[in-house]
Amino acid sequence: MFNRNTLHSLIIGLFLFGLVKGQAPNINMHPSDTVVTKGDTAFFLVNASGLDTLTYQWEYSTTSASWQSIVNATDSVYKFK
Repeated sequence: MFNRNTLHSLIIGLFLFGLVKGQAPNINMHPSDTVVTKGDTAFFLVNASGLDTLTYQWEYSTTSASWQSIVNATDSVYKFK
């Protein structure tokens, strides 16, 4: 199960990369918890708006103390298998 604690960094990444002219974006829809069967794909989606084009960087943490960027995870939708 992927939960909001796991996804906390995803929202942080959105804030860090979505800043435009000193204003944080508005997160209209946060990623939701999901449960998938082993071998299936989990999808996470965030919807945000801001003054300019937003960019995204999905991240993960196994300790909640140190976050790592997920390579090539730079869209508003993240697929994990």
